[in-house]
Amino acid sequence: GRSTPVTAKQLLALPGGPQAQAGYLEHFRADSIVRDCEVVREALCGGKKLSLLGQSFGGFCILTYLSLFPDAIERALFTFGLAPVGRTADEVYAATYKRMEVPRGRPPRR
Repeated sequence: GRSTPVTAKQLLALPGGPQAQAGYLEHFRADSIVRDCEVVREALCGGKKLSLLGQSFGGFCILTYLSLFPDAIERALFTFGLAPVGRTADEVYAATYKRMEVPRGRPPRR
């Protein structure tokens, strides 16, 4: 992409010391990125649901989006394995399968 890494030199140049540096870095967290995206989705899409494709950090942003705004997502596609996030891989995939399993007699929710 067109992202630019944050360097120590840039952080040290910020007026306000460590508090300002921490405040600046907050903008790059997944939850901040998702909240920004939600504002853009509401403004551009009029509240329509999104279909998202995530690779690497983008996948973690999608997981965050699903946690914060689950009703805003129509479908989420990941191009990487889900990290255990404090659980074993078997536990993660078992929970993922259970969540994605379609109840009998009901079509998939869209």
